[in-house]
Amino acid sequence: MEIIGRGQLRHRFHGNYTAHIILLFPTEPQALRVLPLLGPGWTPAGKTDSLRRALSWTGDSEKLEACKKILGRLGADEAKIDSVKKSVDFGEEFEVKVTYKF
Repeated sequence: MEIIGRGQLRHRFHGNYTAHIILLFPTEPQALRVLPLLGPGWTPAGKTDSLRRALSWTGDSEKLEACKKILGRLGADEAKIDSVKKSVDFGEEFEVKVTYKF
């Protein structure tokens, strides 16, 4: 079984820099299955139907570097995650893939 999550980072330059990432999965159970693989700081994004299948992360630039490495190991293009190529507010969209064998 392959689980694919689609993500995007939002840059926040209000005072101290922080980054906020949302990863959206097809279903809530798939999101929860991937959650332990993502490392520190990741939480379910919310309680509404659309947000229950999303995971959320917020951190400073130092923590972002560690987060990008983990996402890279899951197939994300690390350069796209915090890229300002298309926008100063948002990184480029990226994708992670987790394969489970039963």
